[in-house]
Amino acid sequence: MKNLKGYTKLTPREAEVMSYVVKGYSNQQIADEMFITKHTVKAHISSAFSKLHVKNRWDAAMTILNIKTSNT
Repeated sequence: MKNLKGYTKLTPREAEVMSYVVKGYSNQQIADEMFITKHTVKAHISSAFSKLHVKNRWDAAMTILNIKTSNT
């Protein structure tokens, strides 16, 4: 699940951020793990939400998990 770019139109960085979202990390925890600012995390999440056609973290996680399951 670490790399989602093969399953969606997410950029590699968006996919990496979303892999942490699926694991339940907060924006600050993601920023700390990736050595980026919380603002950058929010930007990646917002862009990923738009591409996944979702409005919240739960829906994003469910979409990603469904994509991963259907492509394995």
